[in-house]
Amino acid sequence: MSDRREFISKAATICLAGITAGKLTSLHADGHMVSESDPNAKALGYVADASNAKGDKFKAGSNCSNCALFQGGSGDVGNCPLFGGKKVAASTIEQGLLEECMREHLNKTVKRKICVISPLRLIIANVEENFSEDCSVRNHPQDKSLGERIVQFGKNLYIERSDFQVNPDKDFFRLKPGGLVRLKYAFVAECTGYEEKDGLITSVTVKIFKDSKSGTSGSNNYKVKGNIHWLNESTAKTCRLHIYHNLFTQNSGNLNRTPDEEMLLNKNSLETLSAFIEQSAVNEEVGTPFQFERHGYFILANKTNKNRIEFGKIISLKDSWKKC
Repeated sequence: MSDRREFISKAATICLAGITAGKLTSLHADGHMVSESDPNAKALGYVADASNAKGDKFKAGSNCSNCALFQGGSGDVGNCPLFGGKKVAASTIEQGLLEECMREHLNKTVKRKICVISPLRLIIANVEENFSEDCSVRNHPQDKSLGERIVQFGKNLYIERSDFQVNPDKDFFRLKPGGLVRLKYAFVAECTGYEEKDGLITSVTVKIFKDSKSGTSGSNNYKVKGNIHWLNESTAKTCRLHIYHNLFTQNSGNLNRTPDEEMLLNKNSLETLSAFIEQSAVNEEVGTPFQFERHGYFILANKTNKNRIEFGKIISLKDSWKKC
């Protein structure tokens, strides 16, 4: 699912189904202008003129045309799939509020999964090569109805490269030489060494405290500030992540819709990364949204075969828009 509009339209449809009371109508509706009294419009804070908007999220000039969902040409109006294909003014709905609504809905409703985007090998020194331990993980930290899953712990893991520093700042509470950290859902680990080649850390070695497993009485005996996620090297699946950045290099509320506007298109708005994902995410249906812990909300976009598993990013965990 490489087409940006197709992907975000589907992701937004999933979100809006929970945000509003009614279902979204077909994307091929009659194309009339959406009314501010429309239930979807109220939920998203749509107004016909952003200069009349109220609230901290709004600023005069906030612009629909910056959104990847906006299906307009060079005119002042365009179709929007969030409103069943009805027309919206190019300079109305505020992007930040839309994203906030999506985050709020997804946070309450979707399962959590583990994804490692920039992997660093972590070796557990004090266990055998065939060591394996099942870790019970809740699919949602607040919603027990979404059930649990098993994540398998082993001797060789992947962690995020950013979760290890040789010479950390004083406020860095993740993995460092001689330091303690909890491997989330599993054990407390102490860093005992690392390997480096050409200035790049290639692996980190730790020992685990076997009586510190999460969910056991012994875990209460260990007080550590750092908590990092991981994947088992033997069970992790490779995948591709499509990261969608802003379409324009500046807030389109500051733009006039002219032929020169194309010069302000962000040429790097689509970023594709290789990553590792846990097996349970691959087992879900295409179109299922998740929260990748610490990374954001993603949707399973494609799994045509074991060598082509793709996820598209719906929204970050926090608002990352650079205010203009």
